[in-house]
Amino acid sequence: MASIREDLRHEFKLSDTTMRIVLVCTAVLLLVNLGLLLLSDDGLAMAAHYNLYLSASSDGWYMLNHPWTLITHMFTHVDFWHWLWNMVGLIFSGRLFHHFLGNRKMLTTYLLGGLAGFALFFIAFNLLPIIDGEATVIGASGAIMAVFIAIAAYAPNYEVGLFGGSWRIQIKYLAAVYVIADFVSIRYFENTGGHLAHLGGALYGFVLARYLREGKDIQAWAEKWIGRWFFGERPVRMKVVKTQRARTDEDFNAEKLRNQKRVDSILDKISRGGYDSLTREEKEFLFKYSQK
Repeated sequence: MASIREDLRHEFKLSDTTMRIVLVCTAVLLLVNLGLLLLSDDGLAMAAHYNLYLSASSDGWYMLNHPWTLITHMFTHVDFWHWLWNMVGLIFSGRLFHHFLGNRKMLTTYLLGGLAGFALFFIAFNLLPIIDGEATVIGASGAIMAVFIAIAAYAPNYEVGLFGGSWRIQIKYLAAVYVIADFVSIRYFENTGGHLAHLGGALYGFVLARYLREGKDIQAWAEKWIGRWFFGERPVRMKVVKTQRARTDEDFNAEKLRNQKRVDSILDKISRGGYDSLTREEKEFLFKYSQK
């Protein structure tokens, strides 16, 4: 057992951000289902409703009392197929993201995209009259949509291979299919919260990529903190130390010779055209030299 634990810890340290997220989601999936197996019927009914207090809710009072769910909901899955398809999408999107935008930015986009997905879900359920009732949101799909759409907007003409590479398509068209499907699916009121979270994440990914293409990083502030929390980075404090090389007799004589040659040149210029023919810089140099 200890050997397995050490192997997993070693694998986690060596993995990139995408695989770390996959490992965390997998661990949560197993722990959640283990917990469900151990609960009584009454406890199981409560856990099914609140997803073991790991899912986020459209109920503002619930969120005030369970603020950690802002983060836990985007790493939690209960159903195996829900977890599997999300992990496939995460690995696909994450590999592309690492290639174009790097490892650390991937985690920041995942987290902020997940929060943006929750924000749209929460606002819609509380402000739109056509959406009634309380709902919960759980799963990584909103965060994954942020990662995927960010790449589609940053490198829209990049081609990906589908069906084993036999059919290649520009990623912007693939992204458009996913966004349209989520938007159209809202009106059927089936997994409305999930589709809203997808669109919120997609919107964040799109805005992020548009600014990055203009040379602006809207999440740089978050990357600094995430770098400390998740990557163990520490702010680098640079101390500038001014050092002065010891001046040798050779240096002194060389400088004296350069200055004397310049003075001679300036004096020759004065003899030919008078003092007024000198430039301002030459007048200043001659004045400083005469004070030595």
